[in-house]
Amino acid sequence: MSSLSILIADDEPLALKSMEMLIRREFPELTIAGTAVNGIDAKNQIGNLNPDIVIIDIQMPGISGLEVIELMKKRNKTHYIISTAYSNFEYIHKALDLRADGYLLKPGKREETVAVIRRTIQEINDEKEKEAIQKKAKLALHAVNPALEKEIILSMCRGGADSEKYSAWKRINNLNPSGESAVAFVPENSSAFSDEKAVLNALKEVMQNIGHYLAGVYDDGVLAVVLVYQNGMEESAEISWRDELSNMIAQHLQQMLGTRIKWAAGRIVTDAQQLSESWEECLSRISMKTDYIGDKRPLIKDVKGYVQAAEDFIRQNFGRDISLEQCSEAIGISSYYLSHIFHDETGVTFVEYLSDVRMTAAKKLCLDSSVPLKEVPGRCGYPNISYFYKVFKKATGMTIGDYRKKVLEEEKEHV
Repeated sequence: MSSLSILIADDEPLALKSMEMLIRREFPELTIAGTAVNGIDAKNQIGNLNPDIVIIDIQMPGISGLEVIELMKKRNKTHYIISTAYSNFEYIHKALDLRADGYLLKPGKREETVAVIRRTIQEINDEKEKEAIQKKAKLALHAVNPALEKEIILSMCRGGADSEKYSAWKRINNLNPSGESAVAFVPENSSAFSDEKAVLNALKEVMQNIGHYLAGVYDDGVLAVVLVYQNGMEESAEISWRDELSNMIAQHLQQMLGTRIKWAAGRIVTDAQQLSESWEECLSRISMKTDYIGDKRPLIKDVKGYVQAAEDFIRQNFGRDISLEQCSEAIGISSYYLSHIFHDETGVTFVEYLSDVRMTAAKKLCLDSSVPLKEVPGRCGYPNISYFYKVFKKATGMTIGDYRKKVLEEEKEHV
């Protein structure tokens, strides 16, 4: 095992020196990273040195050893051994709450001190060994992942999705999906999907912030995708999400590859064996489709593009009585899907964002004394004046009249 580091914190010089000597004699594998004689110095050194082990006295100047542990416990993987001359139950209880790795009572027997430190070293070595094994396993699994995905897709397309391999893929990716559905994408130019790597990279650009999927180009130049549902939504919501996402994928492929794309989705299923049935439905439906993704709206590249388009729509139309439904219609996706991605990307709802834009505009109008206050609500998209006053006061903490008076007075002071 690699060398471990230790920091000793104690405000008693004799106790500090004694612990140093014990560690140098009994634990040559430990490097003494530093020593501290008060809580603040201990805290700073732990943050800078990130030692593997800290032996710390409870009662120290500045801040106590328990406070140091409480402040630093979540910031690193350091293991803490508490050293104290107090056997007070309250201290022991607090140490247990903080999950300290050991408790040394001063003055203590040398054998007990050595045993506590040695047990802590063993725990650290066990943890590091476990992490190393997990890291190797993870690397090995991720190396296998692409080949496994390809095999699952091919087995689905050939009429018998491999249940064992699909279960292994879910375990590798720590997934417990509520359902899956197959989606087929067919280019107008039959050779457009000949570069499978480019096609899968284009798909990844769309999917990387959205969810899990399996994909591969089948022998006849059809892109086969399995969308994985994680949230356990109502089936109608999942279908809406699937269709909007498939449309977005088709648009992006069209933009990246320069050929029109048509797509069709199969029903949502709950096990690997049914995936082939979902795929067969895709092929049946797509064979009857003659329409490709049109050019009625500007092509939008990804989720961020849709959110940006929604933000632009709000900024251009906030003075009217607009809604989520109108915005989603304008940019070409469902209101359900827009609501979902807008909140994920911005951290606020569509309505909250719209309200914020309107309030910003209202505050700007307050700076213009030529604009009557009674016109501000209408210009900012609020036909109900009473409601506007309520929202404005909630946002600013004052009435619109008081707000204008305040900002105009402040403006005069700076002239």
